[in-house]
Amino acid sequence: MPPAAIDLLDFVPCRVADHSVGDDGLVTVIAPRFKSDFWRRFARRFGIKPFVRVRLDRIGSTAWLAMDGTATLREVGQRMEVTLGSTPDLAERLARFVLDLRRNDLLELSHGLPD
Repeated sequence: MPPAAIDLLDFVPCRVADHSVGDDGLVTVIAPRFKSDFWRRFARRFGIKPFVRVRLDRIGSTAWLAMDGTATLREVGQRMEVTLGSTPDLAERLARFVLDLRRNDLLELSHGLPD
């Protein structure tokens, strides 16, 4: 029997990185530059900043702020449609954005289905 298909939209995203919101409403994510302790110590020794600041566009900022750790990605997408209106390829952009955030350890995904 093949495994059941997993729908990304049923997962609940939870932000792991810090962020700040500018006067213009756009989000800047404050992400660690290095994942390992060795490289963090190396960077500190040579005065390299341990964090990078990633400024998000309007769509990314809306998605980031909607990912509050309680809503599924399906609900996040619906909130984005209400806020942004009709945006071409919104669901595809959201999926790519979430997977990029996950790959860079800025976001965790948990399955939203009850046990």
